[in-house]
Amino acid sequence: MSHFYGNMQGSRGETTRCGDRNSGLGAHVRGWDMGVSTRVRATDNGDAATVYLTGGSNGSCGEVFLGNFARKDNGFEVRSGLLRYLIDAAERVAVNYVDMSTEANFTTSTPPSVVELRRIINILEGKG
Repeated sequence: MSHFYGNMQGSRGETTRCGDRNSGLGAHVRGWDMGVSTRVRATDNGDAATVYLTGGSNGSCGEVFLGNFARKDNGFEVRSGLLRYLIDAAERVAVNYVDMSTEANFTTSTPPSVVELRRIINILEGKG
């Protein structure tokens, strides 16, 4: 029985593929200069996904590792990769800004507010 199910739509219509817990399911959707590669797999802790930006069919610029993702509560957990780095950086900026603004008694909010950063972090983590 299939654990994973994928579909793709193109000029020749739609196609589907199935994967089980052992095989997982992967796809590389690309143009000549840019693409996205993804793989879903079963783990001991539930399903997980890995996503890369790629250099497309010509592979001229290599890959950018966006992240490893897993389900967590009512959203997603970004376990590693570029998105994890951005989330961690946004959280550090928020904490440091709060610390600095408290110490310096800032009254302006030119840097993003903690609420704005938390909203961005929630979007990146799939919590909308």
